[in-house]
Amino acid sequence: MNFKSLIKRAEDVDKEFQELQSDLAEAFEDVLKDDEQPPSGDDAVAGQELVASDENPPPEEQQPEAASSRLTPHTQTRLAALEAVAGLFRDGQGHLQEIEAKLAEIATAHHMTREVLNVFHRDVLRSNELELANLALTAEHKTLSEQLLDAARKQRERDGVAEAWQQREASLVQDREQLRSALAAVRLELVEMSNENARRETEFGEIVKALTAKTVEVDRRGAENKLLREKQVGLTAQIGNHEKEETRLQKALEATQARLAETAEAARIAESDSAAELARSQAEMRGLRAEMQELQSRLDKVSADNGEATAEIARLKGQLNDAVTERQIAEERLAVLREESEADKKNLSEVST
Repeated sequence: MNFKSLIKRAEDVDKEFQELQSDLAEAFEDVLKDDEQPPSGDDAVAGQELVASDENPPPEEQQPEAASSRLTPHTQTRLAALEAVAGLFRDGQGHLQEIEAKLAEIATAHHMTREVLNVFHRDVLRSNELELANLALTAEHKTLSEQLLDAARKQRERDGVAEAWQQREASLVQDREQLRSALAAVRLELVEMSNENARRETEFGEIVKALTAKTVEVDRRGAENKLLREKQVGLTAQIGNHEKEETRLQKALEATQARLAETAEAARIAESDSAAELARSQAEMRGLRAEMQELQSRLDKVSADNGEATAEIARLKGQLNDAVTERQIAEERLAVLREESEADKKNLSEVST
C-alpha cells in the first residue's frame, strides 16, 4: 500500500470538507440576511396560504403547480437555497462516509504499520542481542586462547619444576635418613628431659605444699594480726579511758591543791582564833594529804598501765611487720618458682615440637 497516496487523498478530503463548510456558512449567511429583511404583504399571504396548503394538502397532481403559483420569488429563492443546502448536506454526508472509509483504511494501515514496526523493532533488538553475544563470544574466545597459551606455558614450567622436584626428592631421601638418626637422638634427649621435668614437677609440688603451708601460716598470722588489731583498738579505747581518768584525777588533784591552799589560808586565819580550830585544820590537812597521796598513786598506776599498753602495741606492730615481710618473701619465692616452671614447660613443649 502506498502511504503517500493515502496521505494525499486524506488531504484532498480535508480540502473538500473545508470547502463544504465554507459553502454551508455562505448559505446560512444568505438565509440569515433574507430573514433579516422584512417580508412583504405578498410574502405573508403566500406564507399563510402555504401553511393552509400544508394543513389541507391538495391532490398530488395539482400540488406542485398550485405551490409554485402561490410562492413569491423571495420564498422560491429561499426554498432553492434550502434545497441547495440540503444537497450540500447530502454531499457532505457522502463525503463524510468516504472520509470514514478512508480513515478506517488509514487506521488499518496504521495498525499494520505499527505491527510491521514492532516486528522491525524486535528484529533490531534481536540483532543487537546477537551482536552483543557475538562480541562476548569473541572476547571469551580471545580470553580462552590466552588462557590456553598460558596453560601451555605453565605446563612447560611445571615439567621443569617436576624434574627439579625429582632431584629434590632424591636429596630429601638422604636428608630423611639423616633426620631419622637425629630424631632418635632428640627422642632420647626428650625422654631425659621428661624425667627431668617429672622431677621438677615433684619439686614444684613440694614447693607448692610448702607454699600452701606458708600461706596457711600467713593466713593464721593474718588472723592473729586481726585479733591483735582488735586488741589494739580495745587497748586504745582503754588508754583513752585511762587518759580521761588521768585528766579527771589531775583536775581533782588541782582542786584538792586549791582546797589545800584555801585550807592553809583558812588555817592561818583561824590560827589566831583557837587551838582547837588548829587541831581540826591539821587533821583535815592530814586527810587531804592522804587523799593526795592516794590520787598520786592512782595516777602512777594509770601511767604504768599506759606504758604497758604502749609496749604491747609496739610488740604487736613488730609481729605484724614480721608477718608481712615473711608473706612478701613467700610470694616472691612462689613467683620465681612459677616462672621457672613456666620456662621448663615452654622448653619441654619446644623440644616436643
